[in-house]
Amino acid sequence: MTDSDESLMLRCRDGDSRAFGVLLERHHRPVFRYLLRLTGDREAAEDLMQETFVSAYEARGAYTPSGRFTGWLYTIATNKARSFARSRRRPPAAPDPGVREPEAAYLVEELRGAVCTALGRLEARDREAILLREIAGLDHAELGAVLCCSPGAARVRAHRARRRLRELLAPYCEGQTGEAQR
Repeated sequence: MTDSDESLMLRCRDGDSRAFGVLLERHHRPVFRYLLRLTGDREAAEDLMQETFVSAYEARGAYTPSGRFTGWLYTIATNKARSFARSRRRPPAAPDPGVREPEAAYLVEELRGAVCTALGRLEARDREAILLREIAGLDHAELGAVLCCSPGAARVRAHRARRRLRELLAPYCEGQTGEAQR
């Protein structure tokens, strides 16, 4: 039986550094992916992910399991990304798609570019809401805790962000549909 994140963090708070290693192993990839989508910069996402876990470890003494550990962790990650964005002040760019067949790579890059551009056109708080909800998988209560609002307001913000993203991607999707029908 595996320990819950919350019990591991409590053990870490009580001095068990190995428990934090388990949390790091469990969550470093999802936090990195979230930060990569938020920043559009692989190096920055890696640095911010490391800073997130350093801050979480340093704040272990103040941790209280009032909600899920992931909500607490993503609050730290979001704050790190906000600080980074304030210092950088430029829209995110598409990360490298990796190696694929030429046509597939082109389509993936085109779609990724359209999504990144659309995400970049969202207000920062809407971008955070949609990424925390859809990518990080936070529920509305956790989302509200990270965004400092009620769960109802978080649900509305995520819904509006999703709707705005859909609007921004509509021309791309219509263009793809039109080409497919020709």
